[in-house]
Amino acid sequence: MNGGSASGAFYPVERVVASRKRKRHTEYLVLWEGYRREESSWVPEADVTVTAKRTFLNPQPPLRIINDSVSNFIISLAASLRLGAIRKCSFSVPFRMDVFRHLFNDSGVKPIRGHGKNYYKDDFAERYFPSGWHIVHDHLGDGCEVDFPIRLHEMVISFYHKSEDGTLTRKLQSFTEVLVVN
Repeated sequence: MNGGSASGAFYPVERVVASRKRKRHTEYLVLWEGYRREESSWVPEADVTVTAKRTFLNPQPPLRIINDSVSNFIISLAASLRLGAIRKCSFSVPFRMDVFRHLFNDSGVKPIRGHGKNYYKDDFAERYFPSGWHIVHDHLGDGCEVDFPIRLHEMVISFYHKSEDGTLTRKLQSFTEVLVVN
């Protein structure tokens, strides 16, 4: 997967993380192979290869990364269920967007209001989510479970440099990928 530039040079791309619209033009957040995420950049669509865009839309992340992301999600969900917080407030989990697109692709139902989509138990593939993943029991055997549907909203949070006068610059400082659950 390569990202091109206006100069015609090609740079290896680890993955395309996100897309956004800027003044009617699409840009992609590119994580460059062999570089830290602080060196990622928003790249115009014209400078991203068809292969890179196709991989962004239909990702096939390594199984280890999928399993780690699902484990983090289940652990965070279980903690929220134990605290009774899932009914009262949202929480976020570090979660790679390519994994989210791979797992949920076009599933979920857009709510009338708000961000994200509503997901039902059947939207969580048994291949990745073990039986009973949505149920938590305490040491006495009492438990609680997810009241489906749950709303998931995937986000890339970008951090930008500040100039000496305190204004934000357009230069990306870093980003984080999170899944918001409520």
